Amino acid sequence: MRLNLKTDYALRILLHAARNKDTLTTSTEVAKVYNITQANVTQIVNTLKKKGYLSVKRGRYGGGFTLAAPAEEMRIGNIIKDIEPDLDLVQCFNKEKNTCPIIDSCRLAGLMYSGLNAFLEKMNEQTLADVI
Repeated sequence: MRLNLKTDYALRILLHAARNKDTLTTSTEVAKVYNITQANVTQIVNTLKKKGYLSVKRGRYGGGFTLAAPAEEMRIGNIIKDIEPDLDLVQCFNKEKNTCPIIDSCRLAGLMYSGLNAFLEKMNEQTLADVI
């Protein structure tokens, strides 16, 4: 399993905002600190805002973002689930795209699904506050 770059960046952005909870964080600041393009940061900040993780104040001067809730309430596994476009470890997880001929007798999918759930449960043991 591998998380996509957008999820990695989203976690970095949230960690940065959590570390700087008393001030507005700017996209430019995050782009410089983590060597991420401004366009990627802006896109991910917008996604995090839509998902309820960030509060954004617009404006060239005095604009920026902060966490929308306390870092102690943000579970890492939930963030991953919300940001990853899909968590289809194997083709048969996606019922619309599945073409596996042995789906009805295969036990591998169940094992993979259990592993994915265990991963997310483990990630949910930690909050954003726990990892800063």
